[in-house]
Amino acid sequence: MHKYLLLLLLLTLPLLSVTPKLYKAIGDPIYKQVSSVKKISDIGYFKNEKKELLAFIKRANRHKNLGFTYDKKHHAHTLSKEEQKNYLRGLRDLDKELFSINTLAKDALPIFIKRRYIKSFYQLKSSQLSFLRQDSESAWLVKKYTRELNKKKRLRQQREAKKLKKDRVAYEKMLRSAKNLNGTWKGKSSDKSSITALFNGDKLSLTSINKNKTNIIKGKYSLNKKLDFTIYIRKLIIDDRSHIRHINIKRRYEVVKITQKELVLQYKDEKLTLKRN
Repeated sequence: MHKYLLLLLLLTLPLLSVTPKLYKAIGDPIYKQVSSVKKISDIGYFKNEKKELLAFIKRANRHKNLGFTYDKKHHAHTLSKEEQKNYLRGLRDLDKELFSINTLAKDALPIFIKRRYIKSFYQLKSSQLSFLRQDSESAWLVKKYTRELNKKKRLRQQREAKKLKKDRVAYEKMLRSAKNLNGTWKGKSSDKSSITALFNGDKLSLTSINKNKTNIIKGKYSLNKKLDFTIYIRKLIIDDRSHIRHINIKRRYEVVKITQKELVLQYKDEKLTLKRN
């Protein structure tokens, strides 16, 4: 029983996916454009005609179903000449309506282009109504305007990419500026020492605390791709005893990471991981 039902389903599926055979040469071009008419009925420009367009779709689908019924009757030799005439008459009426719909859309095409109704233009283009292929002037207009829109799209994308790059460079520059760095940053070094970095203009103070030992180095810095730190003063505090030295040592820190909230510096084997306080 199940095998029989499956066989019956497989035999009926082709009928659901094709157009009627009766007057196929006339019916196919009509039925195949039903989806096209549905697409243009969704274009806002045709809101006054939408009711008429949807009515055409209903009539076409109804006539298509009638065609399938007549195919079965024709196969069974029970289809009358009157039924054939009525079906053909219905097809011709639908064909006239479809011609009017194509004319309506054809007249709208140059309006969409002139008024720059870009969304409507693309909707109309994607509908694939027959006039878009069969009318040479319309086909040329679509090709020409599509080329123009694509060119403008490429130029816009290039401008956006250029601006994005410029903004990114500006942002990276801002991150390395005193405007971003000024203030107190705290964190740890790779040897587990507590680190406090105080940025003020071009001045930098680094305080490292490990157990009973505090090491403070002060000087000036500049930051581009790397952080160059010229140390002028070193202060060492051990068990409340301090020792200050005036020196002139330059260090170059690799900038591992820099954001508005985090700064990671590397000097030889020492890594400083700092966060804005």
